[in-house]
Amino acid sequence: MTLSHARQQPQRAAILRGGTLFFAGKTVPCLVRALSETGARLVVYSPDSIPRSFRLYVELARMEVDCELAWRRGKEIGVNFTISSSRDTGPMSNQPTGRERFTISPSTRQIPILIAEDDPDDRHLISSAFTESALPCDLSFVPDGEEALRYLASVGETTGHEAPQLILLDLNMPKIDGRTVLRHVKANALLKRIPVVVFTTSNSEDDIESTYDLGVSSYIVKPSHYDELLDVVQMLGQYWGKQVLLPRRS
Repeated sequence: MTLSHARQQPQRAAILRGGTLFFAGKTVPCLVRALSETGARLVVYSPDSIPRSFRLYVELARMEVDCELAWRRGKEIGVNFTISSSRDTGPMSNQPTGRERFTISPSTRQIPILIAEDDPDDRHLISSAFTESALPCDLSFVPDGEEALRYLASVGETTGHEAPQLILLDLNMPKIDGRTVLRHVKANALLKRIPVVVFTTSNSEDDIESTYDLGVSSYIVKPSHYDELLDVVQMLGQYWGKQVLLPRRS
């Protein structure tokens, strides 16, 4: 099963934190469903009244930051963080005291990720999920295993591609499948340290065991709903982008 119909039956994602929007003397509560260094995905119950720019306060995280509206879909909005002034002005000057205030500025760290995926709808949805999650990633897509090997073969060459710091690998691809790509990566001295995450529809025990035997870092079965895909992408960004120390690029 692919993600082609994932938007038809969206499931509720886990709510991370509560928050408040401040603009034009107004305060509007929201729920924060995804939060990164560069942006957030919010649930706002009066989305039509939200202006282009506003300030967001995130409870529990005790974070306050200026935002710009990036996209809007029903009650959900995506925001990008902008550099905030150090002064309290406008509606925020009336905020309750006792809040620790700091600003998150857009991150300049771009993690190069190679995604091997043959289904064009899945490529589109994966790309959309990374965009909506506001993760600082530089995505490169290849449509099959043959193209993946061609891409990786040029890594390190003067006119070649930048070495990815993470590979998302579908298993069942035309021409050359993901299992063969994985074997090639782990047998290559220049590539074997790159973390590979299998991202596939297969939940076969044989596939799970054989790919871990080959040295895969993680095995994820593709979710069937778009909200679940957003959660997976956010998890990947938080883990591989912030928690894990990756090898230096070639």
